[in-house]
Amino acid sequence: MKHSLEALFLSLVVIAVSYSSGLWFLGIPALALVALSLRAHLKNKTPRYLKSVAYGMIVPFFFWWFLSPTNGSVFSPWLLIIPSWYFTFLAIWQFRGEGRGGYQVFVIWNAIFVLMLTLRNAERVQYVLIALSLLAMLLYVKPPKQNVRFAVSLLLATASAALFVFGFQKAYEWRSNKMRSGEWEEKYRNERSMMGFSTVAALGSFKTNYVSDKNSQIVLRLWTDRPPRYLRAVAYQNYSAGIWNLPRDEEWLQSDRYIGDYAVFASEDSTDEAVWVQAALNTFEFAFVPMGAGIGFKEADSIVRTVGSNYKTPGQNHGDWYYLRTARADTADSAKFLNVPQRMQEFLDFTAKIIGVEKNMSAREATEKINAYLIGNFRYELSLPFGYKVQAGEDPLMSFWNYRAGFCEYFASFETLLLRHIGIPARYVTGFAIPERSPSGNYFVFRRASSHAWVEVFDDGKWNLSDPTPPAPPGLFEFEMTNSNKLGEILKSKMIYFMHVLRDGEWRHSLDSWSNVIENLLASIWLKIVLALLIIAVVVRYIYKKIKNATKADVVSERVREFSLLLDRAEKSLAKCGYRRAPGETVQVFAERLSAIEPPQKSRVKRRFKVALEQLIQYEANRWK
Repeated sequence: MKHSLEALFLSLVVIAVSYSSGLWFLGIPALALVALSLRAHLKNKTPRYLKSVAYGMIVPFFFWWFLSPTNGSVFSPWLLIIPSWYFTFLAIWQFRGEGRGGYQVFVIWNAIFVLMLTLRNAERVQYVLIALSLLAMLLYVKPPKQNVRFAVSLLLATASAALFVFGFQKAYEWRSNKMRSGEWEEKYRNERSMMGFSTVAALGSFKTNYVSDKNSQIVLRLWTDRPPRYLRAVAYQNYSAGIWNLPRDEEWLQSDRYIGDYAVFASEDSTDEAVWVQAALNTFEFAFVPMGAGIGFKEADSIVRTVGSNYKTPGQNHGDWYYLRTARADTADSAKFLNVPQRMQEFLDFTAKIIGVEKNMSAREATEKINAYLIGNFRYELSLPFGYKVQAGEDPLMSFWNYRAGFCEYFASFETLLLRHIGIPARYVTGFAIPERSPSGNYFVFRRASSHAWVEVFDDGKWNLSDPTPPAPPGLFEFEMTNSNKLGEILKSKMIYFMHVLRDGEWRHSLDSWSNVIENLLASIWLKIVLALLIIAVVVRYIYKKIKNATKADVVSERVREFSLLLDRAEKSLAKCGYRRAPGETVQVFAERLSAIEPPQKSRVKRRFKVALEQLIQYEANRWK
């Protein structure tokens, strides 16, 4: 009765975790294992508890953990589902070997832990299942009043489960900056985010990447031998008083095909190289790709592309993606990058005359004139606008013009607006420039200080890149990695790429192909015919063996009767001759004793004696055949 109630308790726990996770294909074999374990207990054939199996199961659950789907920045339910199934297995395994290495207290400990893990998004059905489980447990658990260890273990199990479920989730939210405020929040945001790439870009925002103690931090890794010199993130549309805003016009793209679990968008050539990009920081929902590249996001049914070919997934910050070098041309939006603030018209008229650019000038000629003037008359400096007193109401670009110095954001913004002013479509673009080869040499990196702004100019029916920023002073952005830092980066990158291959590598294509083969095979009528024939063959063989064994048993029974009668006749004949088998004397010893004596003298008795002795010898010779 005790084992039956314990099995009922575990069965209810399995049903609760199956309902909570939706993984009934695991719940059914788990229930079968509970039933088999109960049967073994009821027949007093409890198997020995094997610790090696309990520890060995960590391996598949470990791989399941790393291969589980993610939800971007949202708390992933798999962080609780996978441990709940592992502890479910441990509870059943302890029950299976209970009394032979397994302990009831650990059955209860693991099972209650599982029930607590199912409480995260509990519904009414789950509450009922949990209540029934605990009731079944109380019916068979009757701990003695002095059993302090059991009470303490039960209390610790409940407390640790509650701490894991609620404490871990709170810690995750705290880490995600949901519970931060004040200066610490700003510090956290600066350390965890790529500054200057949000939906609104203010001139000077890149300075945090250049002058902080984090400027040498690696923020992007590109696994390719052909890295782009410029990796774009955002193309902005509207400018006002030192602020660039993201285009408002956008469209939802549907995936063209897949690379593993990565949905590919806006890519024309399926044979082009797919470059994997790993981001170490928050990218503000944007994906960094070269100009004219397609994009591949993991587990994304659709994405947003704004005017200017900005790719983003609203509400999700992806830590990695693919880019494909061939994408559909975005020439249709060129007319949307001509707007200039009215208050800037006079300033742009003035600067255009000085530089020597005018309307109806070709895009190439105008770009070359502006670049040559800026590089020849301005210098690269990180102090603007902080080192220059901006007059009230003055645009930061006016201060830049007067001060004759600045960094990339000012040069790119000025050229973008001046080109638009003379009728040439241009867009202000931010991203990263000039990648650095990694210490191991098989991938490239961008650091914080590699953040850059440049211009894309529409010329001759396509967008072309222009970079008006003068070279930075020597040594300003040169970083020397120590041997320990090199070793750390090599080890870290190898682990990152190993986990990427494990989760998303090409081996999964083979697995998917094999799964498709198995699925088609299972749906085949021929497989069903073969299985039916195999079942018929097994049944026929079983019936044949039963008949054969029954016939053999009949033959054996007949021989037993025959030789029993033979022994009975021989002993009766010998008794009439005056020879009897002594109590405890075997037939063989009896026959040997009679063979050693002289037979009777009377011919009639002598003949009976010899016949009976031969019958004894015959019985002894054939009784075991």
